[in-house]
Amino acid sequence: MSFIDLTNVISSHLDAGSLPNVDSVSGTQLQNGGAVAYLGKYLGAGLTMLAAGAVGLMQGFATANSVQAVARNPEAQPKILSTMIVGLALAEAVAIYALIVSILIIFVA
Repeated sequence: MSFIDLTNVISSHLDAGSLPNVDSVSGTQLQNGGAVAYLGKYLGAGLTMLAAGAVGLMQGFATANSVQAVARNPEAQPKILSTMIVGLALAEAVAIYALIVSILIIFVA
């Protein structure tokens, strides 16, 4: 099954009648097309959280490689550790930004 066939199957089953017509957060009735916007909002928030998962994976790779580097050259441990800490802090900032964006998408948009 190709990607185009898969998107056709999904879009054929995804109409406004198959989605909930009540917003679970505020309890208000959704207008025409509101159910699709509701779906898009939560889909977008979920996609932004993929960044957090990618950050976790990359932090694991960075830590593993820094441990290997220290094992090969123990004298360089202070430099390797400080560089790793700065890199992990910058990567964690990306995960925090993704979390903030997904919260804003859910509760503000």
